[in-house]
Amino acid sequence: MYRIICLLFICAVSHFAFGQNLSDYSVKGDVSFAKNDFQAAFDYYSKAIDTNSSDKVALARIYYKRSKCDQALQHYGNALFDLNAAISLDPKFRDAYTERGVLYQNKYFYYRKSARDYQLAIQLTDTKDRHMLATLYTNFANDAVSYGKADSAIHLDSIALQYSPFYYSTYYSFFEINIGQKNYAEAVKNINSTIEYGSHNLTKEQLLLLYRERADAKRLNKDYKGAINDYSLVLKVNPDDGDAYWNRGAAYYMHSDYELAVNDYTKAINYFQNNDHKIHLLYIDRAVSEIGENKPDLAIKDANEAIRLFNQYGPAYIALGNAYLMKGDFKKSADKFIIGEKYMFGNAPTSHAYSSIAKTEYFLNKYNKTILYADTAFDWDTTNCESYFYRAKTYWNKLNKKDAAIENFNKVLALDTTKSSDCYIFSQYYLGKADKAVEILQDKILKTNDDSQLRDDYYQLACLYSLMNKPDDSNNNLKIAIDKGYAKKYAAADEDLNNIRNTADYKSIIGDDK
Repeated sequence: MYRIICLLFICAVSHFAFGQNLSDYSVKGDVSFAKNDFQAAFDYYSKAIDTNSSDKVALARIYYKRSKCDQALQHYGNALFDLNAAISLDPKFRDAYTERGVLYQNKYFYYRKSARDYQLAIQLTDTKDRHMLATLYTNFANDAVSYGKADSAIHLDSIALQYSPFYYSTYYSFFEINIGQKNYAEAVKNINSTIEYGSHNLTKEQLLLLYRERADAKRLNKDYKGAINDYSLVLKVNPDDGDAYWNRGAAYYMHSDYELAVNDYTKAINYFQNNDHKIHLLYIDRAVSEIGENKPDLAIKDANEAIRLFNQYGPAYIALGNAYLMKGDFKKSADKFIIGEKYMFGNAPTSHAYSSIAKTEYFLNKYNKTILYADTAFDWDTTNCESYFYRAKTYWNKLNKKDAAIENFNKVLALDTTKSSDCYIFSQYYLGKADKAVEILQDKILKTNDDSQLRDDYYQLACLYSLMNKPDDSNNNLKIAIDKGYAKKYAAADEDLNNIRNTADYKSIIGDDK
């Protein structure tokens, strides 16, 4: 009996000195953590650590728990210290490697370090724990994407799906890879799988994000109707999603629904009043859509507002130049294009700015400048068809260099894969294939319901018939174009219509509004 009592006494003392503090503080920390009282949990876990238990494995778990508090309190350096301590105490602590990998990946962007931690965690995971392996391989794949190893990422995601075919995070990882590689159709399939396999685990906010990202992928894949439907679904649930209005506006614009695009951009502007950068971009987008609506005055107002907010961004000046061009104000148009090209970034956009200047200089009868700006456009993008066309037109009509003109017209035919642009159509005419040019334009008119495109196509057909000395056909199409809103001032300055200037029909159509 004596020995038993002594043993009980010794056990009681030992529990009080070590076990009680370590265990009790840890439990109290768990309770506080569950209540989201992270500072209290941190304090309790710190007291548990201070008891200096000889049980390294147990102590590693406390460090791991404290690291969770560190992260919740946004003390990421402390979290990394605690995870390092946990791994030092227990080198086989899989969850600590996993958590450190996530920390490296999401907060420090040390992708190779996080990849190494995921590898170690995978090695420490039982093959029966299939969900955990799917998670680790998916995280590992995300690291591979981050340091540019898309093929490795796809391989790792494939392994993840072998462990858990219904693991929605892996499908989302595939989505991000395919978006990065511009495989937009595959990205849509990945989001569909993410929604299918993860809907029961996702919050409403997460699902809405997925639908919006699927809409983005559809828009990038030129499935504008599908994108509009998805954005509309998001807005039905959350009518205050400014980004969804913005992106749906872009889809409407690409689908040539300019009025609807303007409406959505206007709604989006209301949600970004405290963000001058986004408001600036939205004004440009709305201006471009207003040009599509044939409302150049509104476009000029919006483009100027964008420039007021930030005056060193090329696309705002390009939009402004296009609005003035639509009105037939070629001098102002050229001035804005010239300013815009200084702030363009990227080969194709910069080349387009220079070719726009070349076009306006042609209208201003400055043919040497037309050639100069066209040549500069080639320096940025040798596939710019418009530059070849205006250089060819200048050689043909103004400089009497027929051979050089023919060479450039043929360049347009070779480069324009759409075989339907105005440059392509008029190059056919200059190369002696006027009937082919008329056929393409008439076919375009039959196949479109876009009023803006119809207005432009009827105008181009009027110009083509004028060049062919068919005044009745030319005037008939010109009247349709003007009735649809084509600028009379532009028509009055366009040399392609010179052959019909003296006809009664032309004078009736244009009148004195020049």
